[in-house]
Amino acid sequence: MAAKFIRILVTTALTFSALTVGVMVGAPTAGASACTYQVIEEAQVRETPSINSVVRKTKPVGSIVGGPLPCYGQWGTDGRLWIEVDCTCATDHLGWIIAYKLYKLTPV
Repeated sequence: MAAKFIRILVTTALTFSALTVGVMVGAPTAGASACTYQVIEEAQVRETPSINSVVRKTKPVGSIVGGPLPCYGQWGTDGRLWIEVDCTCATDHLGWIIAYKLYKLTPV
């Protein structure tokens, strides 16, 4: 009888733990991307919005990248429009991709 009770108690605890972890993993974080783009031409993710900036990563065609809200673009000193994207490889976790290499998916 005691063994059955312990088995039920352990099963219940494990089920509850699995559900709790599932909810925690699936929940969006405060810094989650709000803008999404598809790369339409191979794109270099740069540290700052400048063609002379350090390249942190190269994204192939078809990749999906995200960025913070508002969907932010900035004119660089090189005369190009740059889009801010999330990039853990950058010092401040934000990288920059030349705008014409991206297609905006959301928000529309």
